[in-house]
Amino acid sequence: MKKGEKTEVMAKERNAYFDNMKALLIFLVVLGHVLSNFAGDDSVGEWIYLVIFSFHMPAFLFVTGYFARSDPKKVIGQLLILYLIFQIAQEVIDYVVMFVKDPEHAFFDFQLFFPMWTLWYLLAMILYNILLPVFDTGDRRKQVRNVIIAFAMGMIISCSVGTDNFLAANRVVTFLPFYLTGYYGKINGTVMDYLSNRKKILSREHMKWKISALVIAGVMMTVLWFTRELWNPEWFFGTYSYVDTSLTPWIKALCYLLAYLWIFVLLIFVPKRRLGYLTRIGQNTLGIYLFHGVALRILREIPAVTQLTEKSLLLCFLLAAVLTWLLSFDCVSGLLKKIRIPDSHIAAAKNGT
Repeated sequence: MKKGEKTEVMAKERNAYFDNMKALLIFLVVLGHVLSNFAGDDSVGEWIYLVIFSFHMPAFLFVTGYFARSDPKKVIGQLLILYLIFQIAQEVIDYVVMFVKDPEHAFFDFQLFFPMWTLWYLLAMILYNILLPVFDTGDRRKQVRNVIIAFAMGMIISCSVGTDNFLAANRVVTFLPFYLTGYYGKINGTVMDYLSNRKKILSREHMKWKISALVIAGVMMTVLWFTRELWNPEWFFGTYSYVDTSLTPWIKALCYLLAYLWIFVLLIFVPKRRLGYLTRIGQNTLGIYLFHGVALRILREIPAVTQLTEKSLLLCFLLAAVLTWLLSFDCVSGLLKKIRIPDSHIAAAKNGT
């Protein structure tokens, strides 16, 4: 089979629904990081940033959990290699930036167990895959119990202080319920099978779900707009304890609720058909995720870029869109394939896998 024919066959085998969801989520990841690094003081920008961070990583981990495998030994080794490569790369970039600014005080401080910026996700994947055999069960009662335990752990971990991002412990535990919910959703096959059935999607029953999801999304966006000054975006990071910020157990529980409601909205509204290049973007999300952090770290040191984006929210959207598009090229994902890291481990979308 020729290379072009093989690519076409693989594209047909993929589930466009999940590729579309991944494309949307990875763009929101990039946009959120662009806004946090480049956007100026803008009420609309702050609101968009708040909305994005209220669900984008929980949803990403939900989809990642859905495609997790119960035999993760090989995956752990591959993810560890990726983590080491990009951890060192970002440390080197930081050193170069410090050296250019102040050569006398520049130093290289490699921290293996303290992930740089976006790399907490890779470390989380490694730890989740290690823990997966412990949580792997087909018994629905045990599944519910495990999610409740994970939720309780997420609430309790915020009581801790002094972790200083060690092994991204706070985030790993905080987002575990979403990963498990996605994983158990794959085992049970109820929600996803329903959403992939076109006849059911066009039924009156599903239209009721769409209307409900639309109302929920509208209410959440409206509430977040009028209460945006009361919210601290850091509450959604999963990093800080109750002591570090004004976060309380009630607020964290509300953050969990918002994230699950947004996931419900996404599951209902994400298109099920192929959307051309947008669907293709969803096939290369791992490269986009890993390289966009490096790109933004470099762009942040270019005054012209920061000055322009601070003045225009539209330019922030444009920068995020261009970065997402450029990093979705096959040559980028090809670099990762050289160490045999399939995109499925950030949330692949092949039928039956």
